[in-house]
Amino acid sequence: MARKIGVGFVALMALLLLCVFWVLGTDSGTRFLLGRAEPYLPGELTLGTASGSVLGGICLSSADWRTDSEDIALRDICVNIEVAQLLSRHLAVRSLKIGAASIELRETSASESPDGLPTIESPLRISLASSSLHNLSFTREQLQRNVERIELSGSFHGSKLDITRLVLRSNWLNLDLDGGATLAEPYPGRVDGTWQWTESPSLELAGNLQLRGDLQRYELMHTLNSPQRLVTRGNVSYSTERLSLDLVNTWNSIEWRFDDSLVQSSSGLLRVHGEPTRLHATLDALGTLNDLPETRVMLDGETDLESLRVSSLSASNELGRLESTGVVRWAPEPGFDIEYAL
Repeated sequence: MARKIGVGFVALMALLLLCVFWVLGTDSGTRFLLGRAEPYLPGELTLGTASGSVLGGICLSSADWRTDSEDIALRDICVNIEVAQLLSRHLAVRSLKIGAASIELRETSASESPDGLPTIESPLRISLASSSLHNLSFTREQLQRNVERIELSGSFHGSKLDITRLVLRSNWLNLDLDGGATLAEPYPGRVDGTWQWTESPSLELAGNLQLRGDLQRYELMHTLNSPQRLVTRGNVSYSTERLSLDLVNTWNSIEWRFDDSLVQSSSGLLRVHGEPTRLHATLDALGTLNDLPETRVMLDGETDLESLRVSSLSASNELGRLESTGVVRWAPEPGFDIEYAL
């Protein structure tokens, strides 16, 4: 009797293992799982044809998310995870590949903005060893951008996000970045990155960025390497929905060409501080215009989104000294109102 029970138990376990293997290791098992999950998916989400297996990797022909405010379409999605890690509440993604994607955002009726910044927390530990997204198109009203390739690897546990590698390549921006942040107050984090703006064939911009700190004070250092070298140091803070900054820009030996004129500066310092809609600016620089003697230019003023109000501007060299005050406007229409004295 005991022998029959043992044989029955072994047969039952073998049948159970075969069922598990069928569900996790075959195409038909994958389609079975998706079929059982479909009634619980949000109505805005539509999945295409599935192939592959949970153990060997699943591919979807498409995934579409459509609402009144956004359309997101993904094509040729393949994901490979470590199934055993799910038992320890760890979603370990070996690889994720998306062949093409499009994102379209639309304006909808105004809604109340949430108070403060959100806290984001994951109940699972998520790790991403390798991922790639190709042929991304983004549209919002008149803005349209295309990205050739994005690669990402990192992890997310609780509220802690770590990015070990982020690469973006396009015909307008190239970006390489790594860093980490806690997505909860006070949002401590760090970012190290290099970037290259290539949209304009006549003006290529490139630089390096470092950011450390939290909302109370992010320490920032940025070096613009092209077309001129400009070093920016300072801090940025955010409190009660207000952004403030204090940045000092310094340079050595830079030049600008305007038509047939050449402006050169052997050294200079420009400090801006305040809120983006109302910044106080001070400038102290040495420069030359064509064959004129080297001139020291000093400025003190305030700028907003439409104008620069100059409380004092002086330019002095061996030929004399110029003092001026006034307003320079660029919106709604360009113009100026300047008073000066020699």
